Amino acid sequence: MAKGIYGNPAVLLDKGYGLTELGINAIFVHKSSLTPALIEGAHQQNIKVYAEFPLLNGKEYLANDSSAWPIDADGNRSPQADWFLGVCPSNPDFKKYREEQLATVLATLKIDGVWLDYVHWHAQFETPEPILPETCFCDYCLKKFAMATNLALPEGDTKIKATWLLKEQDDAWRKWRSEVITGWVTDFKKILKAHNQALKLGVYYCPWYPDDFNNAEYRVLGLDMAQLYREADVLSPMLYHGRMGRKPEWVGEYLDWFQKEIIAPNGNGAALWPIVQASDEPVKITPEEFRKVLMQGMSVPSTGIMMFSTWAFQGDSLKIEVMREVYGR
Repeated sequence: MAKGIYGNPAVLLDKGYGLTELGINAIFVHKSSLTPALIEGAHQQNIKVYAEFPLLNGKEYLANDSSAWPIDADGNRSPQADWFLGVCPSNPDFKKYREEQLATVLATLKIDGVWLDYVHWHAQFETPEPILPETCFCDYCLKKFAMATNLALPEGDTKIKATWLLKEQDDAWRKWRSEVITGWVTDFKKILKAHNQALKLGVYYCPWYPDDFNNAEYRVLGLDMAQLYREADVLSPMLYHGRMGRKPEWVGEYLDWFQKEIIAPNGNGAALWPIVQASDEPVKITPEEFRKVLMQGMSVPSTGIMMFSTWAFQGDSLKIEVMREVYGR
């Protein structure tokens, strides 16, 4: 079983801990924080190294190229959702930009795989009250939808077209949007496997049930979990119970649901490696809560686990000992 940490391991190393003594056999680190020395040191201890890759987080890119800004149903730029600003997934220049970034990561870092993050249309879900705008109705999206579905959009401005889509072609619109997101995962997996067939392609994603927020996981975020289960090597539901206003038991309940609703009807597919919360944001996560979500996150059908994030260990040695205990079993 993969037993991992998300975040820079320096937080632990600077305290004098060894990763293997804590039971850690995998680290998940943002691509910008990975160095050849860190990777080599981990590999010498038989620790796998996975690069977190921000896929559709567009704030930095949009500062230089506003053509990829997500457009709402009135034809306006959709505002930043809390701290998150997504990008239009149909924008060809942005996709090329991300593909080039991935190529650079693969050419310069001897990693064991890539975990795609921010895999969804523009929205913010890591809160009890999510921000769920209707996007994207830019010219790229409207043209690509019309071509994919062989539908003729009405004449007029963006608002007229968006109103017609949401009223007359809502099912086709939602299906196309989900296929765009799945397409990103498929295309990036091809790039990864062309470089090295052994590399794993993981996906962090929002773990909502279909009845959460009127099926917003599919309807707004554009996630078709059955499709993603077939495409990814590993799926990592972001089971941040404190951030999302849930009880710790939600972790186990979600895994039970995934087994019944996704794995059972679809057969063999992606492995499931949940990521659970240790960080005290926005609420305090006690060491006992952390133990509970770790244990539940390791239950069937999970074959791996990771915690979010190493910053939780900055001033809390009790959580380090909890991880050592659980990972050492």
